[in-house]
Amino acid sequence: TRAIGNFGGAKRRFQLRADAFGVMLIDDYAHHPTEIKAVLDACRNWKNKRLVVIFQPHRYTRTKILADEFGRCFKGVDKLILTEIYAASEKPIRGVSIKNIYDKAKANGISDVTIVKKDRLADHVMELKKRGDMIIVLGAGDIKKVADDICDSMKKERLLKDTLIEELKRSVDGLVLTKESLRSHTSFRIGGPAAIW
Repeated sequence: TRAIGNFGGAKRRFQLRADAFGVMLIDDYAHHPTEIKAVLDACRNWKNKRLVVIFQPHRYTRTKILADEFGRCFKGVDKLILTEIYAASEKPIRGVSIKNIYDKAKANGISDVTIVKKDRLADHVMELKKRGDMIIVLGAGDIKKVADDICDSMKKERLLKDTLIEELKRSVDGLVLTKESLRSHTSFRIGGPAAIW
């Protein structure tokens, strides 16, 4: 029982990397359409979350053979961000690129699909993320580095916010509260939490 109690889950299998300011970051090794669909089905257990999916295809041959299935497996995502194929020792195949999956996803009704260079992905996601997002990083290549970078950026953002709140508490004559319910401060006794009060 001690071994089970210490088991933190398999790395890169629906691994929660960060959860801050209402944004969850999930990292998963899924790189086959069936695996991807299973991961996205699991994500739907969280209601009211915008699904932002980052996907790096693994191998040119897999992309060529399974392009149609890739186009269908992302059904229901709110935002799909694709990046270049991880070759995994394969040589490029003429006519096979990330555009194949992009076109198939669009043809299957996913309206918000973009292609972003891998070295720009972390910054791109940090700019577009918002409260209520579930960001899922998928792929078997070097896409884990992107998940690492997003995770690091989210931690720095949290540290910066915590530091700013502490500075505010020192500079204000009075009490500074976080996540203060506005119910007791409004005439109609309604209102959600204020980030800072």
